[in-house]
Amino acid sequence: MTEETGTVKYGWSVKLAVIALILVQMTQGLCNPSLAGIMALFPNEDVAAIQTILNIPTLIMIFSALATGSIAHKIGYKTTGIIAMIFALIGGVAPGLVHPSVGVMIFERAIFGIGYGMVYALAIAAAGEFWRGKEITKMVGIITFACGLAGLVYNAFAGVLVTMGWEYIYYAYGIIIIFMVYYAIAMPQRSELPVPKTADAKEKSGLAGLGAKYWEYFIAMAVALCCLNVFMSNIAMVVVGTGIDATGAAVAVVMMGFTAGLMIGGAIYPPMYRALK
Repeated sequence: MTEETGTVKYGWSVKLAVIALILVQMTQGLCNPSLAGIMALFPNEDVAAIQTILNIPTLIMIFSALATGSIAHKIGYKTTGIIAMIFALIGGVAPGLVHPSVGVMIFERAIFGIGYGMVYALAIAAAGEFWRGKEITKMVGIITFACGLAGLVYNAFAGVLVTMGWEYIYYAYGIIIIFMVYYAIAMPQRSELPVPKTADAKEKSGLAGLGAKYWEYFIAMAVALCCLNVFMSNIAMVVVGTGIDATGAAVAVVMMGFTAGLMIGGAIYPPMYRALK
């Protein structure tokens, strides 16, 4: 953080801390190639129940994300982010260590969903809380690009790990520890930027200085994430169910192509936004 002309400016150390939130969020995609192994572990379980293991974080994240804004404003961005990552870490690693039944795994993934929703909402809020004007647009583009890049790397990594055993995919959630340590060091507790005001000098209502646009963006992204998760889980079912791949490694290859498109979209978002504005 530096000071220029009397105003606080948050540089790349804080931007990377926000990206760390997104890197934790995108670990949700790690688990898709594990579907084949879990189906083999519970051959008599209903397929829909097993799919719930992959899908439950998206359902839980809607509720945890809604509560995150008020929590962050009470206890700070740093503390909230650390709590979110702890949830994601515990719920991420647990299925690989403790999996006596599908019900237990669903519960463990629900814990991950709490952290999943919190880091997602916190990253969106931080874009408007720590930056202003064109910097917000740039930050949204960076976040989207990071989503695509992380998805690409995670899917490639998961494709390798699943050949060793589906449990190893969940062990990989331990990488959240690295992101959490950096976040705890680099992320400020609160923004020192002045709160944006309306024309009549009243402070803007709404979260993160974005006013009503925050909720518009939040709802749109929540719907997009739900659609994304449905696509990802069903692609996993198609690949495994049709016999294309018995281990789940091919699921990772399919997801890599999808997330490459996401990364490209994130890269072109800022210039496209400026051109269409």
